[in-house]
Amino acid sequence: MAQGILGQTYTIGAPGTTWRKLDIMERIIDQDPRATPFFEMTGMSEAKTTKHEWQVRGVPARATNAQLEGFSFAGQEIDVPTRVSNTTQILATPVEITRTTQKEMHYGVNDIWQDQIDHFSYVHRGDTEFELLRSTEAAGNISVVRAMDGLLASITTNATNVAVATLFSETMFIDAIETSWSNVDAPVLDCLVNTNIKRGIDQFASLGATRNMEVRTRDVVHLVTKYFSSFGEVDIHMSRDLLNVNGISATNEMVFFDRRQMSKAYLDRTHLQPVAKTNDSDTLVIISELTLSYGNEESAVKYTNVNVSGL
Repeated sequence: MAQGILGQTYTIGAPGTTWRKLDIMERIIDQDPRATPFFEMTGMSEAKTTKHEWQVRGVPARATNAQLEGFSFAGQEIDVPTRVSNTTQILATPVEITRTTQKEMHYGVNDIWQDQIDHFSYVHRGDTEFELLRSTEAAGNISVVRAMDGLLASITTNATNVAVATLFSETMFIDAIETSWSNVDAPVLDCLVNTNIKRGIDQFASLGATRNMEVRTRDVVHLVTKYFSSFGEVDIHMSRDLLNVNGISATNEMVFFDRRQMSKAYLDRTHLQPVAKTNDSDTLVIISELTLSYGNEESAVKYTNVNVSGL
């Protein structure tokens, strides 16, 4: 018997023993970028081990440098980079279809396998986005789950837990950009926000009561997607994976980062893996193993416990 998956044919011998692994990386990537903005913006790199390590080196603070004429020279120690690490994490999304379902006709679907793989590829990418943002590093082995540090957990230097009485404001937004500027030259930042904070950005005081109007279609434009400040420009994106509660709450988040310093480091690219046949169902699993690799951690900024009352 032969069964077609994604346009390719796989000869099935003993149940679950002879299917080849199918790389579906392009199917994970080719999706709506607005649904998973962090996944979309970050680059791709390669991890070699489950404990992915890389090196970063900061620039020393500027200092007075004036010498006597004919000064004597003292040697300089090597400026050694700092080793940074993160743990790779396995993500798995099952796709299972009974033999009965495979034989039946379905409205609008000629190939039920194709339909389900497309659907769960979308689910898998959403789970990957969630983990890249929210996961917390944990060591593991075959009996303990291994996890990466996502973006939020990786930001330790410029992590601000806002006082409850402090309302979100344009000043707070600018302060975050300035903090990044202080730790990296001329940052070009991306900002992920939840819907409550995005509403606040769209109502910044500097906009006044004026709103742009497109004359031909008479569309009122009431949104801010790019903010130019003295400390750099910021692209603003809404994220479904930042905690989001209206009012005074410890669960409103805002995070700034430089996409040029972020990448998804894959130990094993996204692929379909057959699972041994169980009874009258065929099962595949969409699997990825990756971690988050980042540059200057101090250039990223996060705010938690943001008060959005009245927005």
